[in-house]
Amino acid sequence: MAVTYTGLGEWPTWLDTATHTPACRGHDTDLFFPSASRSGVGAKRQITRAKAICSTCLLLDPCREWALRQPLREVDGIWGGTTTGDRGRLLRESRRQ
Repeated sequence: MAVTYTGLGEWPTWLDTATHTPACRGHDTDLFFPSASRSGVGAKRQITRAKAICSTCLLLDPCREWALRQPLREVDGIWGGTTTGDRGRLLRESRRQ
């Protein structure tokens, strides 16, 4: 993500030494942190746009893995193409298996 990290939790230090530049770098960080006050079509468009950028990233998998290792309530935003809700569902599904 961009250098100004506004989420809670530990900064993903692997990004500082990554071989590839994250696809999100250079984009407005607000795009990846949808506001709780924004809802409906506007929020869905924002999330879809952020996830589309993530889908082109060579760091998609390590970014998602990092986000999944963090406490859900401590990491806001879209990381590795997933929202907090997506990560919660992935974690619940993995526990069922």
